[in-house]
Amino acid sequence: MQKKSTFLRDSTIEDKLKSGDIVVVPALSARNASFLAGLIAGGFCGWMGKHNFLTAIELAISGAIVGFIAGMVIGKILFFREPGKVMVVKKGPKSIITLIKGNVIGCLITGISVFNIAFFFMEVNASIILLSIFISFVIGIIMAVLGSLL
Repeated sequence: MQKKSTFLRDSTIEDKLKSGDIVVVPALSARNASFLAGLIAGGFCGWMGKHNFLTAIELAISGAIVGFIAGMVIGKILFFREPGKVMVVKKGPKSIITLIKGNVIGCLITGISVFNIAFFFMEVNASIILLSIFISFVIGIIMAVLGSLL
């Protein structure tokens, strides 16, 4: 008798990948979400902190670079496989949990890093910390949902 699949379980017999299935790579999703979170949170915090277009561009570029690196590192740590292999999940509602885990962790690290760059190097007001972290968190969840369902 086959076990019924639960929402949080990775896979069961009926959930195995077959030829032609559409898959998502969670490590790439975490990298892309962190990149986008750094870009948007950096630009937004730069503009809200200094009301200067050049500061917003500088923080957006530095946030995108930090987000790309943070997302790559988080993807390698959370979704580690032996060399030459990549972890994939079948696209659909059951992949949301896996994608949210990587995306949110990567985006939160990016949001904190963007705040540190803005506060220490650009001397932006410290009240923006919650805003940059919240923006990064929301972007991580949105990218996970879009990546798993579209």
